[in-house]
Amino acid sequence: MFCAYFFIFMALFLSANVAIGSVLAGKKVEAIVFEAKIKTAVILEEAQAYLGANLLYKDNDTRVGQYFKSIKEYPGVKNADTDKILEAILNVKRLYALGLSDEEIAKLVAESEWDEENVVYDQMTAKVQSVAGEKGLEMEDVDNLVLEQDLKAAIYTEKVKMIAQEEIQKAASGLYLIL
Repeated sequence: MFCAYFFIFMALFLSANVAIGSVLAGKKVEAIVFEAKIKTAVILEEAQAYLGANLLYKDNDTRVGQYFKSIKEYPGVKNADTDKILEAILNVKRLYALGLSDEEIAKLVAESEWDEENVVYDQMTAKVQSVAGEKGLEMEDVDNLVLEQDLKAAIYTEKVKMIAQEEIQKAASGLYLIL
């Protein structure tokens, strides 16, 4: 009789553990999905913040370098996420080059999710393609617009540096006259 109770107890115990294990496994999967969504949001939000805040006031290399440094400090963002980071930068730059506002890009950032199969941010890539299509542009043309924007920012930065150097030279030459 004891054996029968023992086997019944073990069967109930094991089935309860399987049920608890499957619930916990489901929670773990949910946590992983949630963490991936947070990571996607952080990558996209930071891309827009760094690229949009100083669109024409800093050269491209500085903005992208600052973004990479900043995004690597977030927990969960790893070197394996480089594709996601580069795609975020490219899409945000393309959207700005196509003339979308900060608000429109922010909305796309909030709605976009990483498509692992196609290695793109779904909503952002679709918007880039649709706006480019409306304007009669190929993706190569859009990338040329991005390059133009980057060159304008670099030229602006160099002009500011030249003006600052000239003003420093004027101030310095005025000091020599006083002495």
